[in-house]
Amino acid sequence: MNNCRLFYKFKYYTLFNPGKTIFFISLTYAFLIYFKNIDVLKAASVFIAFLAFFINLRINALRSVFYITNEFNKRFDVLNDCLNTENLSVQKIYDYFNLCAEEYFFYNIGLVPESVWNSWFSGMSYYFENKDQIKNLAYKEFKEHEKIKSSYYGFDPYLLFRIS
Repeated sequence: MNNCRLFYKFKYYTLFNPGKTIFFISLTYAFLIYFKNIDVLKAASVFIAFLAFFINLRINALRSVFYITNEFNKRFDVLNDCLNTENLSVQKIYDYFNLCAEEYFFYNIGLVPESVWNSWFSGMSYYFENKDQIKNLAYKEFKEHEKIKSSYYGFDPYLLFRIS
């Protein structure tokens, strides 16, 4: 796991599990006050500053998640009508592959919550497993042309779904 991914996983954990993070910060300051004889007023002011910083980070993270999910949902809404027709255009299928790859990328670096990813994953698996045109083009794109996979940010439907 690379350092960037570890950073985003840590950021995700701290921002989406605020109770545990605040408890850890409180416990750290209680330890410092008790064992290091730090002035309680100074420690409280530092704690409040950290708390304000953390709340600001959390609000910004939630805004980012809202923006990312909103944008992806808008793009999917445009594709949804096309994906449910019998004769899909090749360009629309490539647009769908790109959308899936971008969703996977943002999930993989930790900017998309697990619950959102599970919803997207469920929808992707339906299309990749049940739509013959998507299956056929996925085979051509991801199995026959191994080098092309890198242009999809590591997204490979054959590793994620049960495509037969």
